[in-house]
Formats: sequence, C-alpha cells, structure tokens
Amino acid sequence: MSEEDEARSGAADREDLTGRLLIATPDMGDPRFEQSVILMCQHGEDGAMGVILNKPLSEITLGELMKQMSLPVRPGAEENAVMFGGPVQTERGVVVHTLDYRLKETSVVTPDVGVSTTREALVD
Repeated sequence: MSEEDEARSGAADREDLTGRLLIATPDMGDPRFEQSVILMCQHGEDGAMGVILNKPLSEITLGELMKQMSLPVRPGAEENAVMFGGPVQTERGVVVHTLDYRLKETSVVTPDVGVSTTREALVD
C-alpha cells in the first residue's frame, strides 16, 4: 500500500466528531483554544468547523450587538452574553439553538442541536 493510500485509509478510519464537545486539556499551548469547550458543528473529509461555547465577550452584550445591526431587541435579551465563537471568521455570527426552531439554512449538529448563521435566526 502506498503512503497516499495509507493516509487516505487512516482518514477514513477517523471518527466523525460532529456533535461532540472538545474540551481543551489544561496544558493546551495554543492560546486560541486554551480553556475552551468547542462544539464540533461539522467534521469530515472536507474540513471541520466548531464553535467555542464558554468564552463570553466582555465588550458587547446581545442587546448592543442587535442595536449595532439595526435589529429589534426583545425584552430580557439586552444583557445576554455574546460568546467569542472561535478564532476563525470572527466577523461571522453563529446561533446555536435547539431544533424545535429550524430554518431551511439550519445545519443539524445533533438530533437536538442546530446552528444557523442568518440574521433571521438572530432576530428570532
């Protein structure tokens, strides 16, 4: 078997981590992921995408973000935390939600959890 075939075979044997939580070890040396809990939203041959769930942004609340985007702010949502999300595409927002709410653009992560990236999802 060639090295290329072995690499391809090894990739096929890897477990799909979609829907899993990755928890950084205490000795994680990469500051981008240090002390992070990451929800893996996609994981496969075409790449991976995860969202950091446990790092609130101190400089903005959900109400402030909604106002900056000229979106209506519902009562009770003003002080909700906005999470960091991740070190890649920080300008893009992701709404993590249960699947009792679903848009056609919603990506299913687990049987109970989905992610949406539309303004509509943020407003809802």
